[in-house]
Amino acid sequence: MLTQGIVLVVYTAVAAASWNGTINYGSPSSRHTALGINMHKVKRRMLVKRDGSYHHTMDVRFTHGVASGDPFAESVMLWMRASPVLQNDAFNVTVKGAEPCFSHDTERYIKASKSPICVDWKVFTGLNTSDQVISTARPTPRLISTTPSRRGSLDKSDPWTDLMQIEADGLIGRTKTAPAPDDDVSSLRLGVFSCANYPLGYFNAYGNVARKDSIDYALHPGDYIYEDEVGVPGEDERAMVPAKEIVTLYDYRTRIAHTMDNMEESFNEFGGISFDERKMNAVRAFQMGKLLDLVMLDTRSYDRSITRVGWNDKYVYDISNDAGRSIMGSHQENWFFRQLSSSQDRGAVCRIIGNQMIFSHINRTGEEGDRDIPVDVDAWDGFVASHNRTLKHLHDNIITNTIMLAGDSHQNWVSDLVWQDAIPHDPVTGAGAIGVEFATMSAAFVRDNDALLWQEGYYRGYTELHISRNQLEARYWGCPTIATRNALKISLANFTVAAGANHIARPVATGAVEAGAIADGQGELRGTNLTKDLETGEWFVHDFDTMCLEWALGW
Repeated sequence: MLTQGIVLVVYTAVAAASWNGTINYGSPSSRHTALGINMHKVKRRMLVKRDGSYHHTMDVRFTHGVASGDPFAESVMLWMRASPVLQNDAFNVTVKGAEPCFSHDTERYIKASKSPICVDWKVFTGLNTSDQVISTARPTPRLISTTPSRRGSLDKSDPWTDLMQIEADGLIGRTKTAPAPDDDVSSLRLGVFSCANYPLGYFNAYGNVARKDSIDYALHPGDYIYEDEVGVPGEDERAMVPAKEIVTLYDYRTRIAHTMDNMEESFNEFGGISFDERKMNAVRAFQMGKLLDLVMLDTRSYDRSITRVGWNDKYVYDISNDAGRSIMGSHQENWFFRQLSSSQDRGAVCRIIGNQMIFSHINRTGEEGDRDIPVDVDAWDGFVASHNRTLKHLHDNIITNTIMLAGDSHQNWVSDLVWQDAIPHDPVTGAGAIGVEFATMSAAFVRDNDALLWQEGYYRGYTELHISRNQLEARYWGCPTIATRNALKISLANFTVAAGANHIARPVATGAVEAGAIADGQGELRGTNLTKDLETGEWFVHDFDTMCLEWALGW
């Protein structure tokens, strides 16, 4: 497994700067490199024709921090926003009147800097900065601000250690590359997060997993940010900024824009707004040694059939079983099935599927009381053909150890994956299940859905997946309160999936959960409120009055 240390600073000298390797300029296709931008012309335009020079360190800020992701065996992606100003420029000024269709005279609307920003990054083995293995500089485009992406090419024959260090503006973070597809990996730990609802409270879950240092990689299936207008800046704690529903690149940058999916009505309606800028390459797959394959889907924006937008819910429900409907489009769906089969054929122990929507069939009438529309037609229940084709492919090709991850519904829930009306399922033993889903929902559903084994809707937190050759263990961690910044954690429930079983082990959660609703006859609710402070190591019984910031609870 390749993992390294990296220190990232702003470069000020011109001579050593390399223009190659900045993927902003590269071709979108590895098979058609000619589609990339000629780097010689870029350099000439930036530094010669415009007589430009690089920004100095004191002129530049990483206004969105530094992030990393999409790890492969020989590389890892670095993402940042380097800007000569602390604030975003409102360059989304509407161009009106008799302006030419393709006018290059934009200075009247936005004053751009003439100088590119050169980011120097260095890779070290672990935390030992004397063991430098990569040193390079990457210029960025001539813009008022820029979001460069880097994919560092790493020689996998080198003896990498288990850490990558990132430093920017005095902040240090870590990342790591992935094991090679043929590596014999005995175990991996994944942290799963979703529904980062900023105005409801502080993101203590992120801090807790960093303090515990208990995961190797983090996954975020959906709702990385929200686009709504919530609260009044300056009056309400953690109010949304800008104070409007966001639609433009400027809006997204202001709200720390870096998201994979959008769940709000504005996204579904497509009403007078072009969302091309929002779409990212969310569809990808990772081979994590021989242990697991991770497949990330886009079930929100890529070629999805019509979904509900409020006024058409009944119509979408009426056509939900149409064979032509797809939650991801035929191209992505076929790619998805090929990935599943390829993973099974290559001998990977398990397959983890990341998507934005609830996969399991859920009867919602117990909570919603709407007998005319008993399911959420915005989730996989509104795309029955896609749902059944997926289960059929898993069943017919005997693809085992499949774990579905989902975000979007703001609570915790666990269920067996069941192909209703096709394969009999025993809710007592789990026999007949085709896989397992870890996602989120609400209390009335446990009673009305045999495949749903646990639901919890009060705590905010995250899930850890501890994966080995013999089993997968899902550990649900909660935060007793997010109304304040704190390092408190509480264990909510633990679930086990044995290799080859394709269902949650019984008794569910070894017979006991801390909170929520558990399936009848599967265990007990204990409710100890036993909490640990990760900063002091102290254990105590908590008694907090509120989970979230009270002003935002109505949202």
